[in-house]
Amino acid sequence: MRYVYLTLAVLLAGVALVFSVQNFSLVTLSFFTLELTVPLWAVVVAAYLAGALTGGFIIGSVRRIVSGSRARRVPA
Repeated sequence: MRYVYLTLAVLLAGVALVFSVQNFSLVTLSFFTLELTVPLWAVVVAAYLAGALTGGFIIGSVRRIVSGSRARRVPA
């Protein structure tokens, strides 16, 4: 199953890379009063990395919670 996940991750990264290479246009990001004009590929890469980072935190947190609940079980 590990190889399936690895294959899917590589394919998704490849799709993001191809999309990034093909889209060099500038986009304007607005957050309240802040406006930033950056290339679209930078936005795609930042969103991809942010998703990978937060996804990793969520998976790690769930594993920690599950393993902690298993460790606290007292046999009857």
